[in-house]
Amino acid sequence: MKLTKLGTPQNPLIIAHRGYSQIAPENTMAAFEAAANAKVDMIECDIRLSKDNKFVIIHDEKLNRTTNGDGKIYSKLFSEIRSLKNGEWFSNKFKNEKIVPLEKLIKWLPQSIILNIELKSNVESSSLKTAENKLVDIILKFNLVDRVIVTSFNHHKMKLLKDLSPHITTGIIFNPITNFRHSPSQLCKKYNADIFICNKHQLQSEVVENAHKNNFLVYVYSIKTEADVSRAWKFKVDGIIADDPLFVKQVLQKINILSLI
Repeated sequence: MKLTKLGTPQNPLIIAHRGYSQIAPENTMAAFEAAANAKVDMIECDIRLSKDNKFVIIHDEKLNRTTNGDGKIYSKLFSEIRSLKNGEWFSNKFKNEKIVPLEKLIKWLPQSIILNIELKSNVESSSLKTAENKLVDIILKFNLVDRVIVTSFNHHKMKLLKDLSPHITTGIIFNPITNFRHSPSQLCKKYNADIFICNKHQLQSEVVENAHKNNFLVYVYSIKTEADVSRAWKFKVDGIIADDPLFVKQVLQKINILSLI
């Protein structure tokens, strides 16, 4: 995908973190549909593999926090996972929400929205085909190369994926412990990634400058307040990841209006 489609400092992409997770349970169709209604640029989701190697959308390794099930995702069959409730923890209004298969989200995805798939760090396939290979197969099957980015805290997985399909856009998520003293450009070059992603607490002007100087994009997450949005804008990031994307949009509109006065 052309990086110009993936945000600029003048027009950073507004990215819905696990869907519009401020107003609907994270990683559910309700959250994804709410994000689409808010006209976001990109929807972010987390994926894991079931025991029978089906990709499902859920953040945690265990089912306990967001479903009425328990145990680890990789120990459960796809049919077991799909039978669970996945929204009641948030509100009784969402009691009928289910864990979403990745392919269902892809089939639903509006043409105007880019999908940001975060492959969780410890996801491994139990078959001969790796998790990275399986994900590439799905992206190619649905002709999604120009409408998807794949990201992870596990940078080795991103390099493996890029080696399998060089045209897929990848992003590495910065870990301040394991990636300490490595610049964005060093990490992106080492793992052949296109986007450097960091928490708002790691965002500094020199971080963005280093990435942009070397033709890499910068996305920032954990954006919650007007001050967070203003700081991200000031530091010229290319994408803003938030639970409340409509709030981000409203703050950016306010900043742009003020800059014209």
